[in-house]
Amino acid sequence: MNKLLALVLTLALGVASASAMACPKGQELTGGTGKHHKGGTCAPKVVKESAKTEAKEAAKEESKESAKTEAKETAKESKKVEAKEMAKPAKDTKPAEPAKK
Repeated sequence: MNKLLALVLTLALGVASASAMACPKGQELTGGTGKHHKGGTCAPKVVKESAKTEAKEAAKEESKESAKTEAKETAKESKKVEAKEMAKPAKDTKPAEPAKK
């Protein structure tokens, strides 16, 4: 009974590990039939040039937008500082003396 159980367990693990094979990193399964590509082979991934270009363009646009936003915020802060400075009374001027009668 123990030998039979060991044999069944060995076969089950062997079949499970053989059916769960996957391609190494940087490769994809191609060919084969069915939804799991049975009988297919691993091949290097092909990255389209247009996808690379689109990613670069998106990154450029994002950096431009963030630069514009940063410039707007800086301009707002400088206007606030200027307004505060204009509202402060000048320290060098003396108050007007009352007129003598």
